[in-house]
Amino acid sequence: MAEKKKTLTEQLNDPLFEALGGLNIFDMPTPGAARKRLLEAKEKEEEKEKNEEILKKLPKGSKGYLDIKDKTIIAEAEDNNEVSLGESVSNAIVAGIISIPYGWAQLTAEIKDAVGDDVPLDQTNVAKLDAWFDQTVIGELYNYSEEKAKATGAGRIAQFLTSMYGNWRAAGKPLAKFIDDPKIINKKAKNIADKLVNAKKNGRYISSNSKNLKKTADKVKELNFGKKVKQWTGIAVGGGVTGGLVADTEDIGTWGDWLFEPGHYSSLDRTKKDTSSDDAIRKLQNRLKLGGEMAFPITPFFFGIGKFGKFASKYGGDAAFSNKAVEKWADKYVMKPFRARSDRPRPIFQGVQRLEGKQAVARNMAQELNRRVGYDYNNIFQATRNSAQAVDNPNIINDMLVNFMKGTDDVIKKGKIVFPGFKNEKPFVNSLVKLGAKSKDVDVLLANLSKYRNTMNTFKNSILQGGNLNVAPKQFNEIMNDRFKNFLSTEYKILTDKGVGPITGFKPTNEMVDEVADVFVRYAKSNGVNLSKANAREAVLDIADNVSKNPLTKTPEFVYPVQSIGADKATHVKNIAENITGGGKFKPDKKGGLIQTKSDLEAFKKMFGANQNAERIIVNTMEDLGGIAARDNFYNAMKEASDLLLSQGKRALVYPNRLEAIKAFKNATNQPGLKNVTTSPNGLKLSANLAEEYYTSPLDGMFTNDVITKALTFGDKLPLSGITKSLAYRYMFLIPKGLTQFGKTVLGPFTHGRNFTSGAVTTIATGNIFIPPSEIGKAISQSFKALQPQTMYRLTKNPKYLNNDESQNLYRFFLDEGMVNSSATYREVIGLVSDIQQTGSFFDRAFKIFGNKMKRLSGTIDWAQDMYIAEDDIWKMFNFFGESYKLNRAWTNAVAKKIKNPATNKPYTNADIPSQLELMKKAAQTIRNTLPNYAYVSDFVKATRRSPLGNFVSWPAEIMRTTGHIVRKGLEEIKDPVLKRNGYERLIGLGTAYAVIPPMLVEGVRGLYGISREKLQAMRELVAPWSTGSTLIPIIDEEGNYRYIDFSGAFFYDTVLNPVQQTISQAEIQNTEPLIPALMDGMIKGLDRMIEPFFGESIYYGLVADLFIRGGVDRDGNRVWNPEDDLIDKYIKGITHFGYTASPLSYPQIKRLYAAATDQTIRGQKYDIPKELLGFFGARPVKIEPLNVINFAIADFSDAERNQRLLITEDMFTGDPVTDRNFILQQYLKANKKRLESISEIRRKVDAALLLGADPKKVYKEFYDRGYGNLYIQMMKNKFVPFSSDMKWAHEKALEDAREKGLPNPLDGNSKILAIMEKILGKAQFLNNDFILKEEDFISQPSNNQSSIPTPPLDTQPMPATNNTNMASNTQIKNPQTNLTRTEEALLSPTEKVIAGRT
Repeated sequence: MAEKKKTLTEQLNDPLFEALGGLNIFDMPTPGAARKRLLEAKEKEEEKEKNEEILKKLPKGSKGYLDIKDKTIIAEAEDNNEVSLGESVSNAIVAGIISIPYGWAQLTAEIKDAVGDDVPLDQTNVAKLDAWFDQTVIGELYNYSEEKAKATGAGRIAQFLTSMYGNWRAAGKPLAKFIDDPKIINKKAKNIADKLVNAKKNGRYISSNSKNLKKTADKVKELNFGKKVKQWTGIAVGGGVTGGLVADTEDIGTWGDWLFEPGHYSSLDRTKKDTSSDDAIRKLQNRLKLGGEMAFPITPFFFGIGKFGKFASKYGGDAAFSNKAVEKWADKYVMKPFRARSDRPRPIFQGVQRLEGKQAVARNMAQELNRRVGYDYNNIFQATRNSAQAVDNPNIINDMLVNFMKGTDDVIKKGKIVFPGFKNEKPFVNSLVKLGAKSKDVDVLLANLSKYRNTMNTFKNSILQGGNLNVAPKQFNEIMNDRFKNFLSTEYKILTDKGVGPITGFKPTNEMVDEVADVFVRYAKSNGVNLSKANAREAVLDIADNVSKNPLTKTPEFVYPVQSIGADKATHVKNIAENITGGGKFKPDKKGGLIQTKSDLEAFKKMFGANQNAERIIVNTMEDLGGIAARDNFYNAMKEASDLLLSQGKRALVYPNRLEAIKAFKNATNQPGLKNVTTSPNGLKLSANLAEEYYTSPLDGMFTNDVITKALTFGDKLPLSGITKSLAYRYMFLIPKGLTQFGKTVLGPFTHGRNFTSGAVTTIATGNIFIPPSEIGKAISQSFKALQPQTMYRLTKNPKYLNNDESQNLYRFFLDEGMVNSSATYREVIGLVSDIQQTGSFFDRAFKIFGNKMKRLSGTIDWAQDMYIAEDDIWKMFNFFGESYKLNRAWTNAVAKKIKNPATNKPYTNADIPSQLELMKKAAQTIRNTLPNYAYVSDFVKATRRSPLGNFVSWPAEIMRTTGHIVRKGLEEIKDPVLKRNGYERLIGLGTAYAVIPPMLVEGVRGLYGISREKLQAMRELVAPWSTGSTLIPIIDEEGNYRYIDFSGAFFYDTVLNPVQQTISQAEIQNTEPLIPALMDGMIKGLDRMIEPFFGESIYYGLVADLFIRGGVDRDGNRVWNPEDDLIDKYIKGITHFGYTASPLSYPQIKRLYAAATDQTIRGQKYDIPKELLGFFGARPVKIEPLNVINFAIADFSDAERNQRLLITEDMFTGDPVTDRNFILQQYLKANKKRLESISEIRRKVDAALLLGADPKKVYKEFYDRGYGNLYIQMMKNKFVPFSSDMKWAHEKALEDAREKGLPNPLDGNSKILAIMEKILGKAQFLNNDFILKEEDFISQPSNNQSSIPTPPLDTQPMPATNNTNMASNTQIKNPQTNLTRTEEALLSPTEKVIAGRT
């Protein structure tokens, strides 16, 4: 009689279940290593609890009490005696060194075994060597060190690298040099060179078409090619020998182990052979496989990477013009997309950076003056408000100020433009005082206005000194006075207040349109055309929709239809600046023109929203003049750079005639932009926003290629520029993506905290933390003084909190050098927002549209933007002061210590010390290269902001670039006798940031809480998906719950560190597996994490995918809504999900903080204030909920199981005949292979949960409640439960199709094969092992002689805890009598054996 099945309650209450913690009630066999460790930990815990109970009963001081106490102390000491990271790595180096000669000895013994007589495997030369070695002191040291090394992933890797490096130095490198013997080649090359010199002396070397010269060149080329072949051959052979000499080849493994089935191709054969010679040959073959991979591709690959890096660094600028196709290809497809300058020459790129820096300085000057004048104006406005209301003119103060500012012209004195002082100053002051203003406020206003006018002239004189004007200084001054008074002082709302997306901006009223329409009607009538008012209105509305800003005059420009009989063109371009004279008077169009009277002009200005605002005048004029001066400076610098390159015999930027340019750029055959030369017969024509008759750039009339032309004219576009022109794409993706990312960064309080604190680690990575404490304090103080804007000013608007002149000038120096205001993340987000609307500030226009009620919010956003930049700038400035100190220290020490100048071989003197400005520029350059800077982000990376994919891609790209520059800078400084100390500090700092801080924190905190490495790995199995590859800091809270801090989110350099950390982590997790496959797994995971910001879903696109592509399931598999929800419920849940995930202001974090403060829960979870506040620094501890993770894992498994089951009969019942009889077998294998992965994964999570103290009963209950109780039982036995091969429904469906449609039954003849598969899998397949069945063993091959039913010879896998030394080889050997393996004989029934024996 069958035993009655126990209910869940009965099972949970079973005494045996209780006694064994619910783990062994099902009579499990010996568990795997992880399971064994779990049980040992459980036994120790129970022993500890038992001893504690005994101690309570024994009197203190008694012998029994002391014995148990001593035993407890010893046990705890043993538990805490865990191998530290430093201990593991140091022992790894020892073991690696010892393994070098030991590997050579092993190779010798293997060769002797291979050629000698067969002996028992335990009596081979290798066995004897191992036995002898283990008895020696060195052998004992090796075994001890190796055990310590293998305790950590870093130790395993260090031992491998030490062994490889030692073998390379001892054997590989000498062999490579022997093969690449340069003596003969050098001798031949020298003979050829001597012949060339003699030929030159004798007059025989006379022309480039000489036959002798061609033969010589061919010979040199042949010798160079032969030298390179020998060099690469030597590298490959040396690498191969290095790999072949390594000890413990099978522990190291190969790439082939990762790619192929065991024993196939370069995958190692780990199955012991029956005879000693065969086994020795197997070992030698394994050595050859590892050596072969080291020979190619590993060693040549890394050698090639080094060579390519040197080439890119030294010759990258000219690679596009190389004679070698491979170098051109490398430049176009490898270097160009990822370098900041793209295909632009370095001088052009650097010149553009300086141009942008000078424009930023002009904006900064304008902003500062505007803040000061704005504060003064506001004080006066408040004091005169009652008077303004009395005269019914609220703009009276603004109008007075505008007229006063424009009322005085600049003059020429001694060849310079100067401001003579306001000529109407006294009447202006008296008027303001009469209106109620305080004399003190008016005096301060006048001082700031004078400063403004003098600053304007700084830019004007810079343009004069540039030497590119076509007019005399006096005429230029008159032109600029006219430009200031009549054009720059007036703004037009139709140009500045454009719409934002679908929301319209400034719109002319009907009265304005009618007034201009009347002008058109009169204009048409004067030319003999009868134009109706309705048609005139249509023309006016078209002008309002399409009007643009003239770049020179800054006034509205539009196209209108010509209304004249016999006109030779249909339209005309009109700029209203044409109707204003230099003196500001009205100037009518020619007879028959559109604007004939002053009222006509006023009608247009009114429709365009003309207005004069004192604050905007300051900004407009400063930015306009600053832009002109910066461009003029840029053009001059580019001409000087081009001339210098030409004088040095290098490729210039521009050439005086087209033929020279063609010859210079002709080699760039695969890049048309670099090859195609200016086609205009007059050459280049560059603008500086001044009319052509007034200004000619020094590059005008010169010739260059298309790339340089676009760079000089700022016409080069980013990739994906065209996509932004699509209205639908802008509204559907760009706008929401930009606003979402803006809200998550600039508008996120917690993001601001991380933005500030994470930058602190840059002081370590750059080595600036090593400067004296007094200098650190000074650097912090100077940085805060120079920081812009000052927070107190932002809060009070009082100019006394603005920077003093010294700090202001210092910040402008930083701007000019392109060092600050360059946050990679902020600039990317703002760049994305600017892609939405190209004209003006997006947010300024938005808040103008929504009105004054939004002004406060606009100010808040401005403050948030300024603070986000300041949080980045503060660390750049601190590091600048650190670099400046180190440079001054280096030169002072060089003189004091009499260090010799390598160029002169004489000691340095004070005269050799660079000027302070030169040192400051050098320090600023270092900061640009070693800290993230948006200006150095490549065009390719910048363009990804416009795609639906990618989140803040500039940041990781810059971390990669700057890390490389820190290393490069450090190595360069070490070679410099003056800067050597700086170089060592820089490299030590970088090493500390990467290799010390993360492991120190992890190991330190882990040790503090007594968390073992196994538990840390268990935690990694249970953390959130986005944290699995992160650096985790484990902690235990007051209640004994495991928590973790995702350090990667707050760590500046995690982008580069994470792939290394993943690689080490996999080496530790897979500590019983070969090293190289484990490293490959880690590298793939690390690279996936590294490129995820570039190709992963953006925040917005991910939300769209959640709702419309994944059907209400987020990227982590969590359901947004239930498929059975009503449509309205789905809408509500979808909107809630979208709003919550995309919400700005760090809403989820604020919500948790509020819940902690009010003692509320969120989904049953309680939070506390200290832990939530740590989120400001990216250090919020997250609680691990093992049962919740198991619950989600079961849900994921259930979904996966459903899909895997469908795989078996996929495409079987489509109505078309299944002609391949092997189809069902292939699908069954595929489904079970996927199922093995799913069950293995959930088993790992269960093991992790139990190791972290989860209640086994509750874990089992989770499975039981979901209908997976039996699966849990088998899973905990480490047994695989395959899909049933019965599939009755499929048989019935197949038979039905056969009867009704005459289709062949795809299951016919395969049922028994499927049953055999199921039986073997159920009894011999174990979890977290390779899939044991191979498709080729089951698929029948066409045969002309017979038709047989195929069955597999099986490579079985052992139970995890079983010693399988000989088992693997025995199970694969077939009995020649039965044609069956031992596994098949043990597992199959008599009938099945007959079937299998026919294979």
